[in-house]
Amino acid sequence: WSSDVCSSDLTGPPDTYARAVQVDPGCAEAHMRLAQSLPKKETARSLAEIQLALECDPSISHAHCRMAQRYLDQGDLRRAIEEFETEVRIDPNCFDAYLYLTQIYAALGRTQEARHSLRESVRTSSHQPYEGGPGVGLMDSIVYAIRDLARRMLAEQESNSPKLPLTLLTSLFDQANAIA
Repeated sequence: WSSDVCSSDLTGPPDTYARAVQVDPGCAEAHMRLAQSLPKKETARSLAEIQLALECDPSISHAHCRMAQRYLDQGDLRRAIEEFETEVRIDPNCFDAYLYLTQIYAALGRTQEARHSLRESVRTSSHQPYEGGPGVGLMDSIVYAIRDLARRMLAEQESNSPKLPLTLLTSLFDQANAIA
């Protein structure tokens, strides 16, 4: 499979990473970067590259999270959930995996699991709400707003107030992804 990647006619960054894989097929980072540089229409190829990265280095950071995102691109929720759950077992501080799990669980009506993932995403969040200032981009502002909303939702849920539905967070998350 790796020879197919290297002999393809690629342009831009994927070509650079394909050459890196060709030079050193055992370089997990090259496989990961190639996988991440591929467009969504090449999801199967991206998944294969991530799998090769894991074969080269089973401890490569965030590989399962990236696989899960690609499974989401394919609409395969079952496999996406499995990979996100694997990611948080390996890295219990992976904010992205918890936030995606929150969204998926909420969409599936798995409210308790969604609340747990939401709590964990807030716990793993590296920024406090309203942090920012000059130079903070729109995406950062949206992420801060989502994190602040998550904190408020958790406080509301603990007081048994239904004022902020869990679907509001997932809707905001979808909107943030659309802007990105």
